[in-house]
Amino acid sequence: MSQTPTQTPSRRRAPVDTPGSVRSNTSTSDRSVLLERTEELELEIDELRRAIAAERERRRSTQRQLEKQRATDATRDEVRTTLLEKLRQMDDDALTALLGASVHSLARVIAGADSASWTAVDTGLVPSKSVGVEGTGSGADIDRRIALSQSAGVENELHRTRHVASVNTWLLDRQRRSNALVQSLAQFSYLDIDTLDQGSSGEGRSVHLAGSFARLFPIDIRFVIDDSGSSPAVQRLAIDIPSWLSTTLNTPHTLFSRLVKRNDLPAIMLMLRTMVPLLALRRNMFTSLMESYTDLVRSHIRAWESTHGVDFAPWYPPGTSRKRASSRVDETLGRSLIAADAETLVLQNTHGASLTLRFRIVWNRYGHAVPQLDAEPNVPGKLMDETASAFLQQFGDEFKHLCKVAVQQDGIVGWGDEEQDQAVGRWGLMPALHATVAAFFRLATDEASDTGSD
Repeated sequence: MSQTPTQTPSRRRAPVDTPGSVRSNTSTSDRSVLLERTEELELEIDELRRAIAAERERRRSTQRQLEKQRATDATRDEVRTTLLEKLRQMDDDALTALLGASVHSLARVIAGADSASWTAVDTGLVPSKSVGVEGTGSGADIDRRIALSQSAGVENELHRTRHVASVNTWLLDRQRRSNALVQSLAQFSYLDIDTLDQGSSGEGRSVHLAGSFARLFPIDIRFVIDDSGSSPAVQRLAIDIPSWLSTTLNTPHTLFSRLVKRNDLPAIMLMLRTMVPLLALRRNMFTSLMESYTDLVRSHIRAWESTHGVDFAPWYPPGTSRKRASSRVDETLGRSLIAADAETLVLQNTHGASLTLRFRIVWNRYGHAVPQLDAEPNVPGKLMDETASAFLQQFGDEFKHLCKVAVQQDGIVGWGDEEQDQAVGRWGLMPALHATVAAFFRLATDEASDTGSD
């Protein structure tokens, strides 16, 4: 039987990966995925190891704490048992001596020291607050009452602190309102206070005030306030002002001196306060006439300016908007506004006829200033005739009537009728003055600055 020889099969060879082929690319991507997954698993293993170590450490610390707590409890129970047994064995005297002793004696008892030391009184700090305090009840009750009293003391202290803070707030608010009131009063009264001193004595409260009034003249006021009566009273009043101002205020009835003797400080302040607006009214009225009739008042204005050394210009009371740095006292200006020669304005033409306007400020007995305006004509004899004589005879009465019916508005325009007559016409003070000047000098209404023959 013939046997067919068999051929040994050859070993299969793996195909070679050609770079860039599909097989090569697939193999490379699989290898990179396996490497990334291996790294992730290694990180997870490390994290698990750390978590296991932390858990073991936590369990060990917990076990140690439990063992420590068990030992502490056992020790506390043992100490409590030992202390109770020894306290039961003590008689009343030893127990009293122990409770009145210090903590060190109790510690020696717990530690098993000699029983003779139980009655030894330690000179250290006494643990109980009630030792040495008289009272009824146990020491714990006395300690509790002491703690309550101390807490009540703290509450009382807090109450006193809040009360002091409330009073301080009220005083600060009162001081703020008082300062605002004083400032408003100073602005209203034109009193500029430089220094203000106050003291107390057996006679009362003494006050010294120094400053200026409307920045026109200095003023120094001293007085004593007597609080013994039902209401405060001003006593020993002394006011220091320039002599020329005192002379003006005392003309003609020495009112200023009489008010000082009566210690009537409000009336004196009213005199000065009501005088200031009339000073502005007089000066501004005269300057308005000067601008309208320059040729008629030129000689008078030149003589006035050479006498006082200041310009004849409008003046207004100091306002609240002016700065403190520019608020110096100008006594020369004050003299030019208040002195007697500031009351008149003389209008004179080339023929010698003159009209003197006199604006006087007088005060009633209460210290209120009242204006008085008069016109005094003066005509040379060579210019007089029957018509001029008849005109001059009625001149004063007609001028006063014109001023009486002047408009009751701003002071620069005019002042009101004292009788409050509603039937009289009201057109203003300045038109009345212009009509008087035009009638006296026979001026045309459209040529108010030209002089004519009287």
